[in-house]
Amino acid sequence: DAAEASDELLTLKLRYKEPDGDESQLIERPLTREMAAREVSGDFHFAAAVAGYGMLLRDSKYSGSLTLDAVRQLAERGRGDDPNGTRAGFISLVEDSRGLLASETMDKGPDASQ
Repeated sequence: DAAEASDELLTLKLRYKEPDGDESQLIERPLTREMAAREVSGDFHFAAAVAGYGMLLRDSKYSGSLTLDAVRQLAERGRGDDPNGTRAGFISLVEDSRGLLASETMDKGPDASQ
């Protein structure tokens, strides 16, 4: 799949109009994996991991090619200072649920997402 082979995660499209203008202007900017890893905070990585994990648990059609490994990697990047071990606990939960999600997917069959 071309989208998976690409380094581009998303394209931000923004339209704006000058206060006195009649025509809107379009700005398009791609966001690559490298940019995302370099420019976002640890808290953002961790929040993305939690959101992604929820999408996997719900078998969301919007989870795309997201995997538990990717969720774990995001959470690890966002672990940061974790004095209460909350983030470490989440990472452990992701790892422990690997078998559960695999068996759920196998039990659902091809018509599960309908």
